[in-house]
Amino acid sequence: MNSMRPEQKGRRLGLRLKFFVLTNLLLATLIISGALLVEWSQRGAIIAEMQKRALSIARGLAAVSTSDLLTYNYVSMEQNVNKVAQEADVVYAIIMEMDGAVAAHSRQGEQVGKILKDDASIKAREAEKAFIEQYRLSGTGEMVYEAVVPVYIPNASEKWGTVRVGISPQRMYGEIARTRRSILLFGLMAMALGSLGSILVARRITGPLQRLVQGALAVSRGDLDQKIPVSTADEIQELAETFNHMTAQLFQKRNELQAANLEVARSFKEIFILKSYTDNILKSMTSGVITVDLEGRIVTLNEAASRILGHPAEKVTGKTFDEIHSLRPPCKLAEILLNTLNQEKSYTFPEVEFMKDNGVRIPLGVTTSVLIDDKGQKIGALALFNDLTEVKHLEEQLRRSDRLASLGTIAAGIAHDIRNPLTSISIFSQLISHSYEDPEIRSRFEKVVPRELDRIQGITDDLLELARPVTLSFEPTNVHDTLSQILEILEEQISKQKIKAFLDLEPQIPLILADKKRLHRGLMNIVHNAVQAMSNGGELRIRTHYSPPMVISNLPTQDGRGVEIQSWLQIMISDTGVGIPPDVQRRLFDPFFTTKEKGTGLGMAITHKIIEDHRGTIDLRSQVGQGTTFTIRLPVSPTSPA
Repeated sequence: MNSMRPEQKGRRLGLRLKFFVLTNLLLATLIISGALLVEWSQRGAIIAEMQKRALSIARGLAAVSTSDLLTYNYVSMEQNVNKVAQEADVVYAIIMEMDGAVAAHSRQGEQVGKILKDDASIKAREAEKAFIEQYRLSGTGEMVYEAVVPVYIPNASEKWGTVRVGISPQRMYGEIARTRRSILLFGLMAMALGSLGSILVARRITGPLQRLVQGALAVSRGDLDQKIPVSTADEIQELAETFNHMTAQLFQKRNELQAANLEVARSFKEIFILKSYTDNILKSMTSGVITVDLEGRIVTLNEAASRILGHPAEKVTGKTFDEIHSLRPPCKLAEILLNTLNQEKSYTFPEVEFMKDNGVRIPLGVTTSVLIDDKGQKIGALALFNDLTEVKHLEEQLRRSDRLASLGTIAAGIAHDIRNPLTSISIFSQLISHSYEDPEIRSRFEKVVPRELDRIQGITDDLLELARPVTLSFEPTNVHDTLSQILEILEEQISKQKIKAFLDLEPQIPLILADKKRLHRGLMNIVHNAVQAMSNGGELRIRTHYSPPMVISNLPTQDGRGVEIQSWLQIMISDTGVGIPPDVQRRLFDPFFTTKEKGTGLGMAITHKIIEDHRGTIDLRSQVGQGTTFTIRLPVSPTSPA
């Protein structure tokens, strides 16, 4: 242990000085508190006594002036107020008649006969019982306590006048000042005696302590052969004996520590080798690894993680996600890792979008787990993630190949669906050129050719709708109304096929922003297919369910509100028809794929596109012979879909 530097000794306050300062601070606090308490108590008593005296004087003046008020004896009333005004501390005395006019005034005789308009006079005139109030006189600013006593006719409740007496508190303030000076003098004497006593006590305590300090400094320099002789027969002696015992123990422990240090050095070398091996593993990994402690601070970030996230390890280690811009929630990677830490659950996400500080968005595959120590206690969380950019690129190339294959399928479907009507048109065109005069040929030509042309036009329109972007007209839409309209349109067919239709609609669902016509068409295709699948009767069941938004409070955003999860409206359309085989399910939404004899194979493809245009999803679950359920999920948002 190093000894204290000289400059530190100079800055240190001695125990004797501290004891002296603290003793005087305590005395000063007690004296000031006592002075304030005494002054407050005395002030209250003096004010109460003065108010009592003021009311007594006012009541006495009211008693002697009652008959004068009844007989309008102004001379006698003036004598009475002048007599009262001669008493100590009385500033003025006023007698007011029933209507508020001044009958007598000890200070301003010119006010006699006038009705005073100031607030105090109005309040006194309206008083029904005696009271006292403090206020400043206008003009002089002098503070007075005014006692107001109403004058009533004897043995009656009729008020005949008012008596007002103002008393100055100046003499009271003088008494309080004298008391304050006495307390101050007493306090100074007490502080002087206390200071002298504190010096004597501090000297008695600090002498042995100084010897203990000198011994401790010697021990800190490595001299453990120290014994402090103290015979004060108190706690200081016990401290000295404990110090002597401690130095003996330290001498013994020092030898033991030297032996233990050699063992620790060997263990540290082994740990260093193991850490280097672990660091090399993390450094060589192509996957990003990030770990956080229980407070959410980043502990480990390997080179792959730094490269993927765009943050050097030395700049983010020891920081929380809130302190790092691109990792601040609602960053999905940060949310998942914090959820793992808080919920103590592992998560696996095949794809999570992450946006770097430069605005570049990359897909990540993320797996998280809870970090546990050898005692089974949670010490943090770990995330293992990979940059899926190259994988997505390969998937895009594969999808491009699939689109080219689908294009061949679409071309074949177009050729097949258009060739039949073109063949009919070609045949009738040849017949009409040779047999125009035949009315039957002309009749069949006029019937078949327009129909086949309409069929070709319908296929062309469906293809254009499927292929090119469509401008949607979003407006608030009640999905329940749309479903009810669809059932009304299909009511005759449902009844004819002996189908039982059930509507299980969740009450009070919110409106969604949708293109009513296109949403109607998409839902109509699904319901119509369900009806066609039950040619021999069955049950058609349509249900709705609203999932309100959810806020994860343990993942706060910058405004502290938490991360809000999207709300959804779910529509489930079920039938008990023939069901859809698994091989057909995989191709159900492909263009020109159909199992119907006269179908074009574009209906479900268009339905899928309509739901996607509304930022929704469509899934199906079907078993052959048991029926099919389509589940459509549409987002509920205050703004229209993009």
